[in-house]
Amino acid sequence: MKNSLKRIYLDTSAYVKHFSPEPSSEAVDKLLELCEEGRVSIVMSYWAINEAIAALDRKFRRRETTLQERNQAIATILAETSRLAAEGKLVIIPVTQENVSNSLRYVVEKHLSAGDALHLFSAILGLCSIFVATDQFLLKAAKE
Repeated sequence: MKNSLKRIYLDTSAYVKHFSPEPSSEAVDKLLELCEEGRVSIVMSYWAINEAIAALDRKFRRRETTLQERNQAIATILAETSRLAAEGKLVIIPVTQENVSNSLRYVVEKHLSAGDALHLFSAILGLCSIFVATDQFLLKAAKE
């Protein structure tokens, strides 16, 4: 992966759209297409994978998707994420005790949830110049 590539952080709310069509899915699909082409570098926290799978399971529990659709989407997330990371096109920031500890300041200073604070810290750690999410409160905190 080239250091000169623009680094874009994908929050779970954005990443999951690629695997479960929703409003704004096309924009996320385009970012991942640019990533595949080697034109941008996508960064995300490993925590986003867990959150994305939980979001898909929530849709299943609400009867918005079938069991087969949920399971296929989960398998696709795991396979595609692993492939992109192995190819060096996706940077996954690990969830470590140090990263969680360092993210706590954003809980207190920006009043973010623990998960959102971890995403914000991961974006900073990943040297991202763009932060993509659907949560306006989180986006505001990221801009500051």
